[in-house]
Amino acid sequence: MNRLVLIALFACSCCTPSALIERKYVTYNFREEGFLSPRMIQTIGKSNYANGELTVDASRFHCSQNALSMARDRMLRVMIHTKFSLKGQKASGSSGFDRDYPVAFSGRDLMRAEADFGALLDRGYIALQDVRATDSCSIVYRLEGEDLSAEIKSVETTFQPRTK
Repeated sequence: MNRLVLIALFACSCCTPSALIERKYVTYNFREEGFLSPRMIQTIGKSNYANGELTVDASRFHCSQNALSMARDRMLRVMIHTKFSLKGQKASGSSGFDRDYPVAFSGRDLMRAEADFGALLDRGYIALQDVRATDSCSIVYRLEGEDLSAEIKSVETTFQPRTK
């Protein structure tokens, strides 16, 4: 009887990643973008400090705001690609994010997507903010949920993106 319980527990534990594996490859991963797991999407925004008469704190604030805006726009790209099942490229010449989410959308499409996906986008949070460099800053933006792909696909959209 105990052997049967152990076999059942072992079989169930193989279906989901262990907490150690999830922490190592998902939670502590601040370098990759896109779906890190079915429950987490991550994007990275980078910006340069403004040249001019700004104080150090004001320059960091503006840089962080620009990086956050870029990370949110990249998150929208992931959501649009997921919602409309747009495929990535197989070519290895481009960077990981641009290879996985190759379609660049118009400003109009991004504005409409921001309105449609606003509730999901606003659930995101800053996982890491780095202002240590002398010329730039970066923001790691994350969104978590139980089944993000299904959640994204269930959003009613008011547009069809224009793709080439």
